[in-house]
Amino acid sequence: MKVITAIHVRKKREGSVLIIALLTLAVLSVVGATVLLSVSSRYGYTEQAVGWQGALGFAEAGADFGLANCRWTANGNSTPWAGWKKYVSANQTWVPVTDAADANIELTAGRRIIYDLPSGSHLTGTGQGATDGWYHVEVDAPASLVIAGNPWYRIRATGYTGLPGPARANNDSPDGTKAQGELRKIDLRVDHFIARYGDFAHAAPTAVSVAPQATRRIEVIVQPKGPFQAAMILQSKPNSPTVDSYSSLDLVHYPGGLWNSTARNVATGVGTNGNIYINSPVANSDLSAMIYGNVATNGGTVTANPKISGTVNNSTVTTILPVTTPSWAVAASGVAPTTLTPAVNSTTYGTYSSIPSGLTVSLPNGSPAGSTASVNIYLTGDIGSGNFNGSGNGTGANITVGVGVTLKIWFAGKAGVKPPNNLNQRPQNLQFYGVNPVAGSSIFWIDGNNYSGGASYFIVDAPGHDMINNANPDLCGSWIAKSILDNGPAAGWHFDEVLKNSGIPTDYKRASWVEDER
Repeated sequence: MKVITAIHVRKKREGSVLIIALLTLAVLSVVGATVLLSVSSRYGYTEQAVGWQGALGFAEAGADFGLANCRWTANGNSTPWAGWKKYVSANQTWVPVTDAADANIELTAGRRIIYDLPSGSHLTGTGQGATDGWYHVEVDAPASLVIAGNPWYRIRATGYTGLPGPARANNDSPDGTKAQGELRKIDLRVDHFIARYGDFAHAAPTAVSVAPQATRRIEVIVQPKGPFQAAMILQSKPNSPTVDSYSSLDLVHYPGGLWNSTARNVATGVGTNGNIYINSPVANSDLSAMIYGNVATNGGTVTANPKISGTVNNSTVTTILPVTTPSWAVAASGVAPTTLTPAVNSTTYGTYSSIPSGLTVSLPNGSPAGSTASVNIYLTGDIGSGNFNGSGNGTGANITVGVGVTLKIWFAGKAGVKPPNNLNQRPQNLQFYGVNPVAGSSIFWIDGNNYSGGASYFIVDAPGHDMINNANPDLCGSWIAKSILDNGPAAGWHFDEVLKNSGIPTDYKRASWVEDER
């Protein structure tokens, strides 16, 4: 009996140990599962946080790609807008733009073009935070962002990163504060931007199913940089020009936005931004008149003196870009007509052999107030008639630009003009572009014969032409030329400071950057 009792007791003890072991194992399992769940949640949180940061990088990459295409339209270093798409309303589809001109038509009309990074170009990997990365870019040129006749581009870029793991929110906050994951908008099942606001392909609100992803969007405003960054940009010395500046937007010092000599004040800096850049080694003796602004030369020996109100820098190097034949030019249709009447709010192009005597461009009679038009002309030959050698051997053409019209003239030959009659009284409304001569130099001559005086408003970009002023006007604008000779006894050259955004853009740069946190 004793043996039997011992065996019974031992079995009871063994049963108790088994129960205790099972309970201990259960407790450890629960603890382990809890720890594993917490660690997994925090690891998922880290994965999402890293992916969230990566999405901003892809948005930046998309914006940079959009900016690069804008810059390519100006400098021609690559093919702009290749692979981009436009919207065809007739069949409600997005199709590739045919070329840069096609893309520019869309942008000029205020419509957007889009680009999706091809799947073969996605950044893929197995590292922490993201399994895939790509971007979508949209570019447009809103009418509200047309300044000094040039559109500013708006780039909206969305960056995406695919996230590993299940579609699960990870809001665990180890320090007890509000989890940052609640501030990040992670797309677990649908794209939250499209769900709330729609996009280029979906109306708002549309639920577009996605695998877990981080999505961030930025908006960049891109500003054009024009060639007219100073009063004068020259290949060699100017001779006798008196130069100052004004701002047509400063209505306090310049009522009506028109230049006047009384506002200029060296002490306050008003009217003293008539800067000159000379791309050659000139000396003090080469600058014979007053310059109210800074002087920069390429290897010159100019020193500060009473004829220069600003600073002097003899170590400035810049590239003066050549003027080329416009891409839209076709075979000349003969001599340009003496009058052109563009339709309201139109943009027109024409190629002619010359403008021998004059040209008047104006809107139709009775056009509503505020109407505009843009007229672009390419001449295979000359403006005016004669040799324009500065000795009166030639007759300048009379150019008149009506209110609301912007006239741009490219000319492959030489030019002789009477001081132009720009009724807008804004230089950017009349622009001359001298295509670089094939050999030798050419002339841009301002014919002052029988001129009665007064201000004339226009800008010139003709880096291969010698510019000669044989008149007595106040010239308001900006001038790029090979050289400048001023024969006018009392002429002045007045730089409109707003022109830095005018003219055919030579480059683009960021003006603003903001993230869309919706």
